[in-house]
Amino acid sequence: MPLYELKLDRPLITDRDSDARTVAKTIILLAEALGLIVGAKGVETEQAVEFLQATGCQKAQGFYFSKPLSSSAFAGLVAKQGAVGA
Repeated sequence: MPLYELKLDRPLITDRDSDARTVAKTIILLAEALGLIVGAKGVETEQAVEFLQATGCQKAQGFYFSKPLSSSAFAGLVAKQGAVGA
């Protein structure tokens, strides 16, 4: 089964423990070396976003960005803000 993306779980990015952060950084470096896209789930704080940006994580999802939305609410949000990535 081909692997294209690796996703970090919430405890690795929310835990202020240096061991958890070291594991997350190591996973990101390994994924980059293998040419994988790195994403994180469970992002809830600005500190987590800053950590992920500093370590090279390419994608993130979580309550920091938005609460879960229905498909119609998401479509309305995208329409309100314009094209995705704009």
